[in-house]
Formats: sequence, C-alpha cells, structure tokens
Amino acid sequence: LELHDGDSDRIRGAVAKHDAAQSARLIENVARLASEMERRAMDRIDVDAEALHLAQRTLAEDLAGELRRSSLWLLGGAFTILLLLLVFGLHRLVVRPVLDLQRAASAVAEGRLDVPLTPRGHDEVARLVSAFATMLAQLRASQAEVQSKQAALDDANARLESKVVAKTAQLQQALQELRSAQRELVLAERMASVGTLAGGIAHEFNN
Repeated sequence: LELHDGDSDRIRGAVAKHDAAQSARLIENVARLASEMERRAMDRIDVDAEALHLAQRTLAEDLAGELRRSSLWLLGGAFTILLLLLVFGLHRLVVRPVLDLQRAASAVAEGRLDVPLTPRGHDEVARLVSAFATMLAQLRASQAEVQSKQAALDDANARLESKVVAKTAQLQQALQELRSAQRELVLAERMASVGTLAGGIAHEFNN
C-alpha cells in the first residue's frame, strides 16, 4: 500500500503482474521439471528397454537353443526310426530271401532237392526266389524222370542178363553136344579106317 500509495488499481496491477511473473516462473519450473522428468523417464525407459531387449535376446537365444536341441533330438529319433525301418525292411526283403537262397543252394549242392522256397513280395529278390523255386521243381521232375528211366533200364538190364544167362546155357549145351558129336565122328572115322585096313589085309590074304 505504501509502495503504490494505496491505489487499488495499481495494487491489483502489481499483484496481477506479480502473479503473472510467478505463474511464468511456475510454468517454467513445471516445464523444466516436466522436461527433466521426461528425460529421466526416457533414460529409464531406454535402460528398461535395453534390459528388456537383452532379456528378450537371452530368452530368444535360449528358445533357439532349445528349439535346436529339440529339432536335433527329433531328427535323431526320426533318423533312428528310419534306420530301424530300413534295416528291418532290408532284412525282410533282401537278407532273409538271400539266406533262404543260400540254404537252398547248399542243399542242392548236397543233392537234396526237397527245399521249400516261398517268394515274398514282387520285387527282384522275390522274382529270383520264384525262379529258383521253379528251377528246383524242374530239377525234381527231371530227377523223378531219371529215376524212372534208371529203374526201367535196371529192369531191362536184369531181363537182358537173364536172357544172356539162358543163351549162354543153351550155347554151352550146344557146345557139349557138338563136342560129343565130334568124338563120335572121330570114332567113326577110326572105325572106318580100321575097316578099310582090315579089308585091305583080307584082300591081301585072299590074294
């Protein structure tokens, strides 16, 4: 009041000016505070974002490692299963028929043709087993035919031998008869010679 001589208008203007300056300072302080808070918030956000990024990258790397390990386990399991299936299929489709063929070939080499062979499937090995079984059947038929012809040949040989024995006996009998007739003929020739000699001697005596 003393400063403005009790003039209310000047006091109001001074108060308004003081209030405006204080408001401007407050607004400036609030702006500075807001800017500082924003800067700190941004710094904290950057730090949190960097930490979150690091945590996310760590989690992503861990997840990628887990996924790699899981994929490796899955691939290993699938490869093992495929390998087992391949081994089983090879054993069933190739190894077992080849072993059967080997046993059959060994039996045929030993002279046994009664080896059972059953082709499994329609692949090349099965066709080979089927061809070998057909060959065995043909060999068995040929062996049966050879045995039948051998039996017939043995029978014919037995009949021929009996005929040879009979003919030999007949020839021996004929030879004995021929020798007997030869002896009788020699004896008759001797008697004839003696008769001729006796007739000559009698003729000489008559003379």
